[in-house]
Amino acid sequence: MAGLVDGEGSIYMAKTDSSNRSGKPYTSFCVGITITLTVPADVLDWVVEKFGGAICGSKRGAPGHKDRRKWYVNRAEDVEKILVQILPYLQIKQEQAKLAIGYYAERRKFGHHLGDKGRMMAEAYKAQFHGLNSKGNVGS
Repeated sequence: MAGLVDGEGSIYMAKTDSSNRSGKPYTSFCVGITITLTVPADVLDWVVEKFGGAICGSKRGAPGHKDRRKWYVNRAEDVEKILVQILPYLQIKQEQAKLAIGYYAERRKFGHHLGDKGRMMAEAYKAQFHGLNSKGNVGS
């Protein structure tokens, strides 16, 4: 699993600005893991069987390109559990995994609603993810 995440995957943090049913705005942050492959379905089916998550597929628009399938997981408990399991085996994305695990530890201090201090903390983590995931950064 660590090899798939290192080679064909991503560990990322996303920010969503939205509003609740009454129209009150809020910001949420989500850490996720993806693996995108063009190989036969059984590889990602194995990932779902062993680690949970879901698969979505997409057709490639350009002639000569293969269809691809993406496995993803973004439920906090699942992401953290997977990252803790694969951390010792990651070679390229170990820093992103450590950052995500650290974020979850910090996040728990704020409860369900982040508040201003929690949002500032999450924004700082998101900026660190952006730096680690920028093009050209191949890890340590």
